[in-house]
Amino acid sequence: VIGVTSAALATALGTLCAIGLWRVASKWSEAVRAFLLLPLVVPPIISAMAFYRLMVPLGLIDTYVGLILAHSVLAAPLVLITVSTSLAGFDPRLEQASRNLGASGWTTMWRVILPSIRPGVLAGAIFAFIASWDEIVVTLFLSKFSVYTLPRRMWNGIRENTDPTVAAAAVVLIAITLIFFLIQALNARRSRHTSSGET
Repeated sequence: VIGVTSAALATALGTLCAIGLWRVASKWSEAVRAFLLLPLVVPPIISAMAFYRLMVPLGLIDTYVGLILAHSVLAAPLVLITVSTSLAGFDPRLEQASRNLGASGWTTMWRVILPSIRPGVLAGAIFAFIASWDEIVVTLFLSKFSVYTLPRRMWNGIRENTDPTVAAAAVVLIAITLIFFLIQALNARRSRHTSSGET
């Protein structure tokens, strides 16, 4: 729940920020982009302490809302990078042609821009989910008893006892990773055969 919700929120925030910075395209936009990418370079322990100091007065410690907001802030820069990369290859003339044909700004956004950058958005969403799924430092600071993630449960299992569940979960995660790599390799091989057959 936390991973999916955080990924969805981070994808929305990162995509909107990337499109906004792409539209402005000034020297200030690069400064804003650098500021938005700070969560990627700030040490996790510093981010965790900052989130803790922010969440305590708001009463969001050990709540789903607090953890989702923190994970979303940490994952949004990943979406910003992937969507910005997709926008770099987007032809602005398509947007201009859409506006010349009478499409509104929202119609152009939904029918022209977003379909063109869909691969970047999907890649960013996957990265955001993985970042939230794998986050442990911030989770240790913001969750105590009511809210748990899988890394937090594995951490507690390692510290408190030698429960074999931790080892089983690790094996499952490794298996899922290997399956994804295998699927990617098969798809790449199939695409190479298809391209060679067409030539």
